[in-house]
Amino acid sequence: MPLRAGIISAKGGSGKSTLAVNLARAIQLDGKEVAVVDTDPQRSATEWGTRQPEGYVLPVRHVNDAEGDSLYERLCAASDGVDVAVIDGSAKLDGATGAIVRASHAVLIPVQPTPMDSWGIRSVVKVVKDTGTRAGLVVSRQIVGTNLAGEVADGIEGYDLPIFDARTSQRVAYAESMFEGKTVLDVPGAKKAAREIQDIATELAQLLEAE
Repeated sequence: MPLRAGIISAKGGSGKSTLAVNLARAIQLDGKEVAVVDTDPQRSATEWGTRQPEGYVLPVRHVNDAEGDSLYERLCAASDGVDVAVIDGSAKLDGATGAIVRASHAVLIPVQPTPMDSWGIRSVVKVVKDTGTRAGLVVSRQIVGTNLAGEVADGIEGYDLPIFDARTSQRVAYAESMFEGKTVLDVPGAKKAAREIQDIATELAQLLEAE
């Protein structure tokens, strides 16, 4: 049975889609069959998929808007034939969020290093805890050289979910690679960004495989 990892955020701009496709690529390069399942109406991951260069194949499967069991069933069907499906969740929390969480074996919640973003994850955490799904928090798009990320990490400890040691930073390589239909793992000179993704992928694998 394929493992499904949901990437869910309560607001836009958290780097959710960027994290989803980069993590999917890291898992693929580890030798597994992977697909990105795009549930976001903005179709950011789907658009990224159309930009992939020739010979570079990371499947992106868009699931049309639906709610409840219908969406749950579509998510399960969209993960057929792969070892791991990375679900890019919508930034808007609605009836679909519960279905995405229930379909996921583990959920990753990106949090930007701002107080407002850390407060805004409460609704996502509630859905996760109501379903009993394993989940972790990851600081996303931290600004290198500031203390904000550390302060936010301290602030989200009260949600009683594991906080990943690995984080992503504000790096041009993420935006450039997304525009080209690639990931930071495929761009020369993006070693720091690639290491961030590889480290997050390692922690995500541990979360997925936890008993």
